Amino acid sequence: MVEFLFEKGAEPRRRQTSPAEWSILDEVGVYIDTEKAVEDWGETMLSFLERGVLFSHPELTRQLCNMSNAPHLLEVALRNGLDIHHTLGETCLLHFAAGIDNQQLLKTIISHAPEQLHARAILDSMRYPVRHQPALDVAISSGITMNVGYLLDMGSKPTFYSLEDAIRICNTGRCGDRVKCPYGSGGWIAWKLIWVRYVQLIASKLDLDSVEAASTIEKILRNESQSVQWEDTEDGSLYLPDLFRKMSRRSQLLYARRLEFRRYEVRLTVARRKLQELEDNLDRSKPSWWQTLDQRVPRDTSVCRKIIQEIEKAKERDYVEEKVKGLEEILKLRHEAAVDLP
Repeated sequence: MVEFLFEKGAEPRRRQTSPAEWSILDEVGVYIDTEKAVEDWGETMLSFLERGVLFSHPELTRQLCNMSNAPHLLEVALRNGLDIHHTLGETCLLHFAAGIDNQQLLKTIISHAPEQLHARAILDSMRYPVRHQPALDVAISSGITMNVGYLLDMGSKPTFYSLEDAIRICNTGRCGDRVKCPYGSGGWIAWKLIWVRYVQLIASKLDLDSVEAASTIEKILRNESQSVQWEDTEDGSLYLPDLFRKMSRRSQLLYARRLEFRRYEVRLTVARRKLQELEDNLDRSKPSWWQTLDQRVPRDTSVCRKIIQEIEKAKERDYVEEKVKGLEEILKLRHEAAVDLP
């Protein structure tokens, strides 16, 4: 198709009937989005880019970012003159890429335009009022675990919306990652603890005593209260103690009054009982799993299954133990709730 268009004299850069910045690639991409999808669009886009045809329409940016070979397509476009520093309105390329599970694409963008790590854009949201978001917020609200970790490691500055969305993902498990782990499995526990760590890391970069923090913390505690009242399986026991530790004494006194201590007592009793059951099921008198492996033929699938089962049990036991510790710390705040504010 590309060769045919150029043989017919197609102008690669612009046409009089199109907006000044539009190229033939923009026109084809917008047509595909609004009228009719085509097969092998990624290969067709690559053919355009290799011939020096660039794009400026946001729809083309979205299409490129969603392709599996997006990093390569972007590198080709950059070699042929794409201005990666040029913003599409207030939205930069990193905002488009942050919500897609392709960490290599983020690395490519940041290596060429590191300033986009801190750029903010006004994005549409059904859950929030108009707000300026960094790409980190997009990654968090999309639930892309590895993107969140990478952007935090690179120094992206979180917002209070970052904290709220990270807690929402942590509690609901509604992530946008390719890998889906059954609830309660070792993989799910590992995923959960990663997001708990994200919540803690984001909170450490915010001033939880500020006026700006008040509405976010109130909403977090209101949602937490609903979760424990409705007896949801997941609660804030793994991250709430850390949030309170980062507050001043006065803020602790203020927000501790929002906690449902009686319901946390019930949850602690249940968690302790579960922990005891898990510890009883771990037969510590037998050789450890790696010793068992040394004593058997490596191809013995029964040994492999036992190893996996023991690892899963150990992970679940450690996870429940962390929840017990968190619930105990939350209940220690009961004294703070009874103290009058200064």
